[in-house]
Amino acid sequence: MTHFLRSALFFLFILCRIPGLFAQEYDVSIYVYDKMVNKLINSIGKVSSTEEYRLSLLKGTYTWVVDNIIIKFEKGKAAFTADVNVDSGPFTYRDEVNGSIDVNYNAKDDKIELRLTHAYLDIKTKVFGKERLIKTINIADYYTTPFEFDGPLTFSEDFSFEMPDGSMKKIVTAIENFNLEILPKAIRMQANLTFTDASKLKPLTKVEPAPGTKNTQTPIAEDQNAVKSKKEKREEKKKAKEQKKMKG
Repeated sequence: MTHFLRSALFFLFILCRIPGLFAQEYDVSIYVYDKMVNKLINSIGKVSSTEEYRLSLLKGTYTWVVDNIIIKFEKGKAAFTADVNVDSGPFTYRDEVNGSIDVNYNAKDDKIELRLTHAYLDIKTKVFGKERLIKTINIADYYTTPFEFDGPLTFSEDFSFEMPDGSMKKIVTAIENFNLEILPKAIRMQANLTFTDASKLKPLTKVEPAPGTKNTQTPIAEDQNAVKSKKEKREEKKKAKEQKKMKG
């Protein structure tokens, strides 16, 4: 028995060492390559800003311009690098900033989103020949809109098929589960899809009638009105009897 258990455990150990043996299989895979992302972000052009500053008794303006942006996908992370030209009046210089990009899947809109989270730049000037820090800015504050790429439902959210009798059958597509992973040079989005006959789908929420339409009362309100109606009828009968006695 002991020999059998040892053999079984050894067999399981060998199986677990085989790459991808127990990996989950997905219906669809989408790849977003950093080469394409760099083409997109650089097609936007240079991002810049000019602001006023006050440093002790010194007043002036500074201008910075972002150039040569490079986004690089590595195992488990997305890095941001750019050159920034700064002109603060008496001092001009070029600096390199490094930052991080958050990669997320927006299931509601079926979008793979890339959002710059931070890339800090020191704005400096010179006072009497010495460098002085004016402030530190976050370049990410100027990239408020994420870069979006279509998710797996882009292929089609529903399909329509003409049946032999001429009727149309609609099949609705939905994502059952997904896996988003950052690989060297690419983001990989994998998903399992479900396909359901639209006529068999049950509504998830109760649709309330629009204001002003009929049957807007809730069952509780209807019960209260029914009780009120019975009470009014009893009072009317009571009054009728009293009037009859007075006449008699």
